[in-house]
Amino acid sequence: MQGVKVVIIFYIIMQSISSFSQNPEFYEIRCYQLSNNDQVKAMDSYLKTALLPAIHSMGINRVGVFKEVGIDTASEKRMFVLVPSSSVSGLPSMAYDAYVDQENRKKGDAFWMAPHDSPPYDRLDITIIKSFEYMSRMHVPSFETDDMEQIFELRSYEGATERLYRQKVKMFNQGGEMDIFADLDFNSVFYGEVLVGSQMPNLMYMTSFKDMSDRDQHWDAFREAPAWADLKVQEEYANTVSKIHIYLLHPTGYSDL
Repeated sequence: MQGVKVVIIFYIIMQSISSFSQNPEFYEIRCYQLSNNDQVKAMDSYLKTALLPAIHSMGINRVGVFKEVGIDTASEKRMFVLVPSSSVSGLPSMAYDAYVDQENRKKGDAFWMAPHDSPPYDRLDITIIKSFEYMSRMHVPSFETDDMEQIFELRSYEGATERLYRQKVKMFNQGGEMDIFADLDFNSVFYGEVLVGSQMPNLMYMTSFKDMSDRDQHWDAFREAPAWADLKVQEEYANTVSKIHIYLLHPTGYSDL
């Protein structure tokens, strides 16, 4: 009888672990659009000294901060902040929570009190994402290369209709597209469905590489993979992507990723 109880308890524990592992994560991506290097400098200071410490104090320690490759000379400059959370409810207010905290407000005073004719950024685009069923937790990669060599590639795939978008989500999960990325060691950081954003319906995902050459080699291998050749011609996945946005990013020196 005692043995039966042990088996039952073990079963309950394993069911709880399985259930927990299937709970989705949620991600907020903040894209700051900038037009000059003074703004880049101001954003660096605010993110490093005020926003990240505030988010860390909330118990979130896997915050990614990235700059688009070539940001110094680009006419359109972008910085990205990736914040994971076990709940979607608190994500949109995190930056404001950092503002109302007096200590963090002092650290970010130059950012918050910037005048209207010299703002620290031109526009802010916020996207809220729910992790895919087949990868419910963020992966934190590790590379020996310098931050400015590493490449984090953020992709957004738009669908022409809700139905076609859902088919692309299925293609990644049940269809096995994510398995191909895993087999080829793309060091995927996350995959997810966009719940709130400016380009819906769309999904987003991030892969990572030690440098640009490594990134190019991986994509060459993907395009030549027999599994991809078989998957991409399946009729149910035809025309599932209407537009692709690709952002090639370097992590900042103070990023957790």
